[in-house]
Order: sequence, then C-alpha cells, then structure tokens
Amino acid sequence: MLLGLEMLLAGDFMPHGHCYLWKLDILLIHLVSDAVIALAYFSIPLALYLAAKRLRYFGMSRIAYLFAAFILLCGATHVMSIWTIWFPSYYAEGLVKIATAVVSALTAFAVWPLLPRVLSLPSGTPVVPSGEEIQKMAHTAPKSSFDSELGAFMTAVVSSSSDAVLCFSLSGTLLAANESALNMLELDKEEIEGARLPTFLDSACFSELDERMAQLREDDERELPPEVITVVNRDGESRFLSRSVSGVWNLSEDLVGISVFFRDITQQRLDRASLDTLGLQLRQKDEELEQFVYSVSHDLKSPLVTVQGFLGLMVDDLENENYEGVQDSAARLKSATEHMGALIEDLLKLSRVGKMVGDFEEVDPKEVVDKILSNLTHRINAKGATVEVQDNIPHVVCYKMGFRRALENLLTNALKYGCPEPGGRILVGGDTDGSNILIFVEDDGPGIDAAYREKIFLLFQRLTKSEKGTGMGLAIVKKIMHLHSGTCWVEESPGGGSRFILSFPAR
Repeated sequence: MLLGLEMLLAGDFMPHGHCYLWKLDILLIHLVSDAVIALAYFSIPLALYLAAKRLRYFGMSRIAYLFAAFILLCGATHVMSIWTIWFPSYYAEGLVKIATAVVSALTAFAVWPLLPRVLSLPSGTPVVPSGEEIQKMAHTAPKSSFDSELGAFMTAVVSSSSDAVLCFSLSGTLLAANESALNMLELDKEEIEGARLPTFLDSACFSELDERMAQLREDDERELPPEVITVVNRDGESRFLSRSVSGVWNLSEDLVGISVFFRDITQQRLDRASLDTLGLQLRQKDEELEQFVYSVSHDLKSPLVTVQGFLGLMVDDLENENYEGVQDSAARLKSATEHMGALIEDLLKLSRVGKMVGDFEEVDPKEVVDKILSNLTHRINAKGATVEVQDNIPHVVCYKMGFRRALENLLTNALKYGCPEPGGRILVGGDTDGSNILIFVEDDGPGIDAAYREKIFLLFQRLTKSEKGTGMGLAIVKKIMHLHSGTCWVEESPGGGSRFILSFPAR
C-alpha cells in the first residue's frame, strides 16, 4: 500500500522542470499562467453559489452543481501542472484528469437537453417581459411549482399572522378567516363559514363595514384609511382595534373581493396614556421643584440675614464694651441658628418621605394612635388637653411608617395650634366614603380661615408665629398621602375648630 502511494505521489520519473532545463523565464511563464488560471477557476463556483443563494433559485441546482464540480476539477489540473514541475506525481495528475473527464462528460449530457428550450426563445425578445406579457402568461401558462410554493407560502403567512384577516366576496359572503380573526373577534368557525355580511353587522367590530365596502366598490379605491374601534370582549374588557379595509384585485385590474384587517392596539393605547400621564406628572414635578427651590432659598436666607445682622451688632457692642448687648445678640444668634437647623432637619425628613421602602400592609389606626399618644403624654398634660380616639376606626392598607408620621404631625399640630388654651379637646376617628377610607384629627381651637386651607399644605407656610415651627409638617403629610395615591385637606369641625382629613383608597 505504501509502495502504491509512493508511486502515486512520486514514482521513478523526473520532475517536469527538467524538460524546461530549469530556466527561470520558462518556469515563471508556466507557473504564473497555471496559478492565475487555477485561481480564476476556483472563484467561479463561489460566484455561482453566492448568486444562487441571493436569488434563491433552485430549479437549476443539478446543472449548477455539475458546472461547479467541472470548473473546480479544471482548476485542479492546473494546480497539478504546477506541482509536477518539482514533484513527478504524474499518476496523481492522471487521476485528477480522469475525474475531470468524467464530470465534463456528465455536464455535457446535462446541458444538451436544454438546448431546444434555449433555441425556442424568440430572437430579440427582452429578458424581462412587459406587464401585458406577464398577465398573458399568467392566464395561459400552467401553474409552476414556484407558483404553488408561493401560494402555499402566502397562505402560511396569513394563517400565522397575529393580525385578524377576513376575506369577503363582492356580494358580501365570507370566503376565509385566519385563526387570529377567530380569537381576536371571538368568532365561531362553524357559524361564520360561508356567512353573509349582515350576519356580522350586529358586532361592534363590523359596524358600518357594509358602508366601507360599498365605498371601495363605488370609488374604485385600493384601500381605505384605518379606523380605530372600541369593542368589549366576553370578559367585559374594553379593547381597541385598528380596522383596515382594502380591495382584492386580479391581474386584469378587476376588483374581485374585499379584505378586512384588524390589529389589537390596546397595549399601544395604554402605553400612550401612560406616557401622557408621566408627562403631566413631570410637568407637575417641575412646577413643584420650582416652588420648592424658591421657598427653600427664601426661608433659609431669613435666618442667615438675622445672623449677619446680630453679628454686626455684637461687633459694635464689643467695641463699646456693651456686654449686655453682646449677650442679647448671642441669644438671638443661637435662636436663628437653631431655627436654621430645624429647617434643614425638616427638609431631610421631607426628602426621606419619597424613599420609603416596603410593601403595603393592613394597619389598625387606633393601635398607631395609641403609640403616638404614649410618646406625647408630657405635652398633652402640659396643655391640659383631652384626646379621644373612636372605636372601630376602619383599617387602612398603607406604608405603616409613613402613616404613623402623618398622624404624628397632625396630632402635634393639634396640640400646638388647636389647643391654645388649657383644656382643649382633640378627637381622632375614621369613616368610609365610597371607595375611600377617611381618617381625621379634629380639634376645638380657633380654626383656619377658608382662604388659607390649601396654602398651609405648601412648604414653609405658617399662620402664626406664636409657636416655634418650620412650616414643613403639613407639607410632609401631603407628600405621604401622595405616595399612597390619596389626598388630604382641612375643613371646619363641628365645634368651630379644624378637622384634618386623610383619604386613603380602599384596597
């Protein structure tokens, strides 16, 4: 076996270069020419493959494969011519030539039967026929395998489409409907098979469809602009569908049918509504931010002005050795810096409200109020106030920490502003109002004028300077309620005081 392989690759012959007397010029002539021919041969099958793949034309695949093999083998013979210049593998070269001869003969046998078909083409006929010739060929020529495959492919496309597709004859008879149409429009296949258009007109999906079809026939329109219709499915859910009506035309430009397309655009509508809502919220946030920056800059600047003023007075008093004035200025400076510290602390509390984490949970308001009152016992006794808590307050589904902070702010404000005289009364209770749960804190103090009942929920808004405060408490309450998709407001209590109400959506 090894002996046969050695004879195949070398043998007892001299290399072909000896015939050229190893002269460089003649060697280069044969070497370069054979190399260029071989490369050209090898590139042709690659070009044929790329063209066939691009055109997806498989009718000539057998001929194409034979041509490719024939050309590759022709290139191989030239490669062997280069090889035998240095290596006397003449047996191997002979085998390559035998293979080339066999494939060449097979290619010739395959090509000759095609000659009559080529010669049957009229002389001078353009390669691409005109539109009239295409129509004539379509009416007279038998269906090819390509036509059959195309028809099957288009049927599969329509059947697998996520859009609902229905086809009607000009007389209004349903000819076909894909699976999406049955599901989207909730149609029964057995009931609608062969049905006439009036059968469908009671459905919102097909409202005024007869008028649209008549418009297509009368105006000779290709298609009508899409329209959006609203339907309610069997589960009671509203859906938005885009409906398009277009004509079906044959090659003779005759209208032969009507096709109706439905596309479910409910999610797109919901997404658009969400974007509109987000846009509105962003504009509101921008306005709130603008007001916030203005309020913060104004209220933080006030204690700074105070500090600067009394620092100047202290310098003067020190120069004049007025130590009583220095002590008074120092006390006022301390009060101003404490007020600024309280403002900054409340701003931090407000910022942390928006970062509450955790899930909603069912909370018993009475339990939360009792814990708050236990922490406020000293202040309640100092005011001589009475705090009453109703029984059976409706439970609230909320962020427990935020709910407690809101109630604590309201109770603190009620003690501070709603009980100016000893012996004040505070009432905490709750009720339901349709789909909302109302929690209120009521006092019998001086009340709040109607003109200020919205303003007090803004940043740094205070109605009296008699008590220390930053004007941030009710702004924090408002933000907490916003996180719960709820609201808060103040109204006059039955006793003439104030009633602050927190409204939570029932969950």
